[in-house]
Amino acid sequence: MKFHLTGDSARVLSSATNTKPEHSSHSKESKMHAYGNLDQNGSTQSSKPFLRWESSIASSIASGDNRTKPKTIRRSCSEDIRNTDRELDSDYAVEAIRADYVPHIASEAVDAQCFDIDINHHLPFVNLPGVKSSNIIVVIPSIDLDSAELKRMGVIPEFYEERQLYHLFLLTQNPSIHIIFVSSNAVDPETIKYYLTIDGCNEETYNQRLSRLILLNPECGEHGCSSLALKILQSDASMQRLEDAIYEFSSVEKSCCGLSFFCGSDASDAISKQLKIRCLEAKGEHLYFGSKQGSRELFNFCDVPCSSGTPDFGDDDLLSFPKSGDSWSLNHRFICKPRDLAMGIARQIVYKNVRPRRWMVKLNQGFSGKGNASLSLETVQSKNYVDEHGKPLTKDALVEATAKDIEKEFVNMKFECTKYSWNGDETHAGFVDQMARLGAIAEAFIEGYDIASPSVQLIIEPEGSENNRVIILSTHEQVLDGQVYVGCINPASESYRSRITEYAEKIGEALACQGVVGHFSVDFLACTPHHGGEWSIFGLEINLRQGGTTHPYSAMAVLCRGHACNDGVFRTEEGMKKCYQATDNHIDHRLDGLQSSEFLKAFLSCPNKRVQWNDNTKTGTIFHLLPFLKVGKIGFTCIANNEIEAKEMFQEVTSMMNMIAEGGISTMK
Repeated sequence: MKFHLTGDSARVLSSATNTKPEHSSHSKESKMHAYGNLDQNGSTQSSKPFLRWESSIASSIASGDNRTKPKTIRRSCSEDIRNTDRELDSDYAVEAIRADYVPHIASEAVDAQCFDIDINHHLPFVNLPGVKSSNIIVVIPSIDLDSAELKRMGVIPEFYEERQLYHLFLLTQNPSIHIIFVSSNAVDPETIKYYLTIDGCNEETYNQRLSRLILLNPECGEHGCSSLALKILQSDASMQRLEDAIYEFSSVEKSCCGLSFFCGSDASDAISKQLKIRCLEAKGEHLYFGSKQGSRELFNFCDVPCSSGTPDFGDDDLLSFPKSGDSWSLNHRFICKPRDLAMGIARQIVYKNVRPRRWMVKLNQGFSGKGNASLSLETVQSKNYVDEHGKPLTKDALVEATAKDIEKEFVNMKFECTKYSWNGDETHAGFVDQMARLGAIAEAFIEGYDIASPSVQLIIEPEGSENNRVIILSTHEQVLDGQVYVGCINPASESYRSRITEYAEKIGEALACQGVVGHFSVDFLACTPHHGGEWSIFGLEINLRQGGTTHPYSAMAVLCRGHACNDGVFRTEEGMKKCYQATDNHIDHRLDGLQSSEFLKAFLSCPNKRVQWNDNTKTGTIFHLLPFLKVGKIGFTCIANNEIEAKEMFQEVTSMMNMIAEGGISTMK
């Protein structure tokens, strides 16, 4: 059920997106059939929706393909994941030590997901007695998002690559792990030391860990692209250095290797193919499912409630191929023209009586909420349209007239990003230009009380009878500035945690049926019809990649060694509860120009030891995004035993940062 506000009162509508068209023609006479039969309240009576790609899922399920039988993993809080001292057969040993190693981050399924370096001898991801092994993770944290959208961020996108430094914590946990970390810019040596000595190890141990790390920076030549993966591909020397580094670490009896990317792309697929090493994240061909339009299709297929909007069933005539983009997007049709977007909204208003106070228009490949805009159409929705004789228009004519007026209102959209406008300027592309390239959707703005923005993070293990599993990693309350992500709190509220994980599992199983692997997350909106009322949950979007919640979870998972249990709460292997509060966006321009090495030196000498990482209690603060100190920004994760302690620690760190900004580094000593 959905809550749409008309005027000052809320009324309940059934899901307008779950409408099955009676036939696929797009004549004017068939439009009402395509949108279902309306009852007197404007609700639609519908059956299971038919998606453009639903038949491929249905047929694969019917065939009994083992890819279509993913297992969703929920662990008991009392489950023993560390008992590796007993005598075990090799199959059980693999599973036990995999869990003991590090729970479900990029390296989790290295054995199952990677091609062998030497195809003639493959070792499962387990250290068996007397067998020397090397498990290599190549980290290429390329931010392969739309370049025009990245430009609006106002910061250097390459700085975000250092969010992936959480992989370095793996070197502190298992001596068989080797990491090759590729970045656009050289990582400060003090930052590397901070991560590798987080547990307070001695110099000898630090040097041993350092010997299992290779840092590479691609030789870009004349190429000015921002994509790290493209920089690597465009440089034969960089590809050769990367291949040499892999084989340097593989000079042991048995080795396996995998590529960890922030997100999939054409470039990451090309690197994977050239190196003959499998990527640990979704392939470029699957990225449609992480688009706004693809998310809506998945929500409908999985019976996850979502807002009414366009494109909807019966809107195929509004879809066209984009003018340019990644190869995966060129194989799909989107709403790319203002007229088509206006028509889609008009059909919702006229055929389905969807009349919210605001509409949300979203760029199909936008991220962090920056490609979103609100559109007020109350004047259009309340207009009395008549023909030249003063008689009410037919519904088809009413759609046409309404669409014309809606299209005129697009220039008045209110964008979440201040650097956005409908027509654009000499610095930034306009929304209308981006829509032609990437497509757009429009949704009725959901309003209610007690608004919350929870999310669920999961991972899909690769195809195989034992490993094709959908695994819940974490739940979060997202901290937003408007619609822009700035941080998260783990775990999500108990009030709806089980419901959002159930919905996310369904989506994961559908993705697994399509051959998708790797990280993904699902963003939801939770609200009540009145204060203290029953929660309603709506799917907002699917992020088919790593994201802002990946590095805080991964840091906790590696350093605390545990997993999320049946109740959605993270517990260590000893059964201790852990949670965190994290931000990517602590901004204070009084910190502009501060060097990361200076900051780390001050922080590690600060008298408040409670906020520093304590490897015995498994609590403390982990900093990330240190290069952003140059522009007064930094990220950090506060890991504690409960939500209250995490919040208190977060406030203490915030106060500490303010103290640095006010009095400089010397105030920390």
